[in-house]
Amino acid sequence: MLDQLLSSPAIALLLLGFLFIEAVVLWLVWKFKAVGLPPMQIIAFLGAGACFAIALGLVMAGYSPQWLGLALIAAFCFHALDIYLRWLP
Repeated sequence: MLDQLLSSPAIALLLLGFLFIEAVVLWLVWKFKAVGLPPMQIIAFLGAGACFAIALGLVMAGYSPQWLGLALIAAFCFHALDIYLRWLP
């Protein structure tokens, strides 16, 4: 069963689900404990991971390289935003 999950595009959906849960938990910690990253930084760094998960799912589902390129460009944009938000005030 685990072999089937790891070799199917469904693994990307599982990763996206975990990233969503992580985003919600980090946002709640920031909101109620006043520690951690603000929401825009959470979106920036988890957005890059989500785009990589989407790219993985696209490759495993056999989509064309153009879709893979689009997902990787989006991941780069999120990553650049994350660096900008962390290093440049």
